Amino acid sequence: RAYAGKAFKEEGYSAFIASKKVGNAVVRNRCKRRMKEILRQIKPQLKENMDIILVAKSGLLSVTYEEASRQMFRLFRDLSLVRMA
Repeated sequence: RAYAGKAFKEEGYSAFIASKKVGNAVVRNRCKRRMKEILRQIKPQLKENMDIILVAKSGLLSVTYEEASRQMFRLFRDLSLVRMA
């Protein structure tokens, strides 16, 4: 799940949330690290500076990194946040 809005400052910020439903602290931190890395790769393709909040779901670590990356890109595309060439 993702929430996005126009940045209040020049640079947008990102927040990563993983509730205790996702797992213990080790699992939650691993989910956040995975989301951070995927967003880092997608960020240059975003339309403008955005404030983005990403919420981890329990199945994030059960899929491959590539599949998670594709799903996140599709999510941003469906939200019209990705610049189309």
